[in-house]
Amino acid sequence: MWVEIICGLVIYKLVRRFFHDDEISDDETSGSTALFSVAHRLEKLYGGKSYVGLRIPDADTASRQDIDLVLLTKEQVVVIGVKNLSGIVTVNSDGSWVCESGKQHHTTQTYPDPVRALSKQRLCLSLE
Repeated sequence: MWVEIICGLVIYKLVRRFFHDDEISDDETSGSTALFSVAHRLEKLYGGKSYVGLRIPDADTASRQDIDLVLLTKEQVVVIGVKNLSGIVTVNSDGSWVCESGKQHHTTQTYPDPVRALSKQRLCLSLE
């Protein structure tokens, strides 16, 4: 019995080593881990440096803008907003997002237009 268990573990480790890709693993994508997971993937894909959780002063509102992720590459600077939503996401005609989740209790939440929010954050970075 012990030989079978040990052989099973060895085979499992070998299969996981050769067929499991760590860069695309979605095992831990909850909360802030999702943000760091997206940042790590973007660095691997585009070969730049990503900055997570920036707080940039906004001269228009005299407050700070919270920016989820900024990716810097040799050619461009990209401002990215990360939303950890589960369920069915639809886009309204005004650009807002509606997320329907739950199997028994159908709950819907409406989120403002993320493109408009990211455009404001881009202006705080003075990216034109």
